[in-house]
Amino acid sequence: MFYDRANELRTLLWHHDRAKERNQLVVVYGRRRIGKTALARRFIEERDGIYLFIEPKSEELVFRDAENAFGYRTGTRPRIDCWTDLFSLARDRGLPLVLDEFQNLGSVNSAAYSTIQRVWDEMASETGLMVVLIGSYVGMVKRTFRDSRQPLFGRATGMIRLLPLDARTSIGMLMDRGMGFEEALESYSIFGGVPRYLLEISPGIENLSRLLFGPSALLREEGTNIMALEFGSLHKGYFSVLESISKGKRTPKEISDVSGMPIATVSKYLGELSEEYELVKGELPLTSENKRLVRYRLTDNFVDYWFRFVHSRSSLIEIDAERALRSAREELPIVVSRRMEDIVIQLLLRKKDIISPSEIGRWWDRTGEEIDVLSIDQGSSKVLFCEVKWKTSRTGCDAVRELKRKADLVQWRKDTREESFLLVSRAGFTKSCLDLMDREGVHHWDLSELKRRSLDPT
Repeated sequence: MFYDRANELRTLLWHHDRAKERNQLVVVYGRRRIGKTALARRFIEERDGIYLFIEPKSEELVFRDAENAFGYRTGTRPRIDCWTDLFSLARDRGLPLVLDEFQNLGSVNSAAYSTIQRVWDEMASETGLMVVLIGSYVGMVKRTFRDSRQPLFGRATGMIRLLPLDARTSIGMLMDRGMGFEEALESYSIFGGVPRYLLEISPGIENLSRLLFGPSALLREEGTNIMALEFGSLHKGYFSVLESISKGKRTPKEISDVSGMPIATVSKYLGELSEEYELVKGELPLTSENKRLVRYRLTDNFVDYWFRFVHSRSSLIEIDAERALRSAREELPIVVSRRMEDIVIQLLLRKKDIISPSEIGRWWDRTGEEIDVLSIDQGSSKVLFCEVKWKTSRTGCDAVRELKRKADLVQWRKDTREESFLLVSRAGFTKSCLDLMDREGVHHWDLSELKRRSLDPT
């Protein structure tokens, strides 16, 4: 099945229609395994087109591959000797042209980007041509088209960043393949919404051992491959920052202390990881603009998990994989709890039956007090305070009282706001807690309610 990506497919189809008025150069980019090729192939099915995977080999052989691709699609194998031939042929036959892993062009010919820029500029006033460039290195793609010093700067008529599937789609995808809801939640918390990883997961199988901790685990080196491709020979400094964040070091000072790097160097890496590579996100407490309170977190579930449990324990995995696996399993509830905050945010944004958020996020102060999810509606002055409890024991009345105590610390429109509260508990709630929440109007979601909301199509 082809999951989600409806908006991205519509965007590609729109650009194809637009090519009748002006040639279109569309860039589709995103991290490895995210489904870029699947999207491109679905687009080609919708609008007959030419798909060409760029391998790092001679330019002459790339053009021979292009001839074969045209021959496969049209039944007639043309002669292609240069980029002008390739683009002109696609235009004349009205076939969109997809170049997958186009970043390999630099290995094919160091002047390839400049040549394509010249050819594209020569054809700029023409119509009927759509070229889709697919790239896996987020930083490189952004530099190629957004850096004024690069040949292809400003040439793209559209850029599509392919993100991981959201929690609802990922969980539904796993359940469609026979997995139970709670196991699907755990799998999403580890592997995120990366389609290729989700397709490797088998219901009822020890997937952590098979994919990450076993002797021939398919994804054990995946983090290294992703980072080395993005960062090249400079990856060690980035690795240190990412590993520190995965272990809960969220501020530049904390990262500096544990990594041994100067704060200025840490800040430089954090800026690049946030802005160029989009692997890290800096967050402020909702309702606060105090930049001294900024915390950083990894945006990719798999990268976060890989750094925390695989990369940092690589020696242990080599000598005692079973022990490393047991340790990872023991800490799984903590992993899921952290990701459940993001899932709850997604559900609140989607359903909007408790509050219609104009802003949603997390809250903390300098003393260490935290609220898992805080949602506000600026127009109505409504505010929702939410805590997530991912333990095997039922949640009791103390959790209600503690949430209300922490809510009182949040100063936003304290005298005029309309407050509501939500508790989310994996194991459900004690009878006395349910009675208390019913009396005080506190919303509560157990595992069955989470499942209902996650799978509700409306």
